[in-house]
Amino acid sequence: MITIDRYAYCNRLKQTNPMEKFIFSLLTSGVCLVMNSMTVSVVVVIMMGCISVLYARIPTKFYIKLLSLPLIFLIISVLTIIITNVAGHKDVLFSMDIFYLQLGITSSSIRYGMSLLLKALGVVSCQYFLSLTTSINDIISVLKRLRMPVLILELMSLIYRFIFVLMKIANEIYVSQDSRMGYARLKRRFISMGQLISVLFVRTFKRSKDLYMAMESRGYNGELRVLEEEYPVSVKNYILIACVELLLILLGSLYGGML
Repeated sequence: MITIDRYAYCNRLKQTNPMEKFIFSLLTSGVCLVMNSMTVSVVVVIMMGCISVLYARIPTKFYIKLLSLPLIFLIISVLTIIITNVAGHKDVLFSMDIFYLQLGITSSSIRYGMSLLLKALGVVSCQYFLSLTTSINDIISVLKRLRMPVLILELMSLIYRFIFVLMKIANEIYVSQDSRMGYARLKRRFISMGQLISVLFVRTFKRSKDLYMAMESRGYNGELRVLEEEYPVSVKNYILIACVELLLILLGSLYGGML
C-alpha cells in the first residue's frame, strides 16, 4: 500500500465527514488563489501543516518530505519569473548582458515570484490535507454527490487501482533482476532498466485485460458500485470552516487585497 493511502485510512480525521474536509480544502485553496497576499499564503501553509501533523497525526518528517517534492519544481519555475528582461526598469538589483538582452533581477520580480511560490505551496498544502486524511473511496463518494460525471469517477477508480498493480509488477521485476546482479554495474543497470520498462508495459497490459474480463464476468456495465460509509454531519465544523475562511479573507484584505 502507498504510504499516502495508508495514512488516508489511518488518521485521527478519518471519521470526519469527507464532505466537510473536501469543502474546507476547496474553499481554502480558492481563497489562497484569489487573495493577492503572501501573508494569507503563509498562514494557509502553516495552518494546513499544523492540522495534518498535530491533529491528524501525520508524521512530521513524512509531511515535510512530501511538501519538498513540489517545492523543487516550484523553485525552478519561479527562477524563470524572477530572472527577467530588466531593460528600462528602475528597481534593478542585479543585471548582466547576454547577447542583445539585459537579464537581471528586480525587487518587483522577486516579490511577484515569491507571491506565486507561496500561493502554489498554499494550494498544494490544501490538497495534501485532503489526500492525507481522506481515502479515495470517500473522495469519489463526495464527487458523486456533487454530480460529477460517472465516466470521470470510473476512470479515477480504475487509474488508482492500476497504480498499485503497476507498482507491484515493477517491484517483482526489480527484485528478480537485482537477485541476479542486474544492477551491479552502470552499463548493466541501463540494460536492466530498459528490460524492466518493456516487460512492465506488456505485463501491465495483460493484467488490465484480465481485470476487465473479471469485472465483465461479474456483471460490470460501466459503473462500479461500492458500499459507502455513512458519516455524521457536524454543523459545528461547517461554522468553524466559515469562520476560518472569513478570517483568511479579512487577513488578505488587510495585507494585499484581491487579484
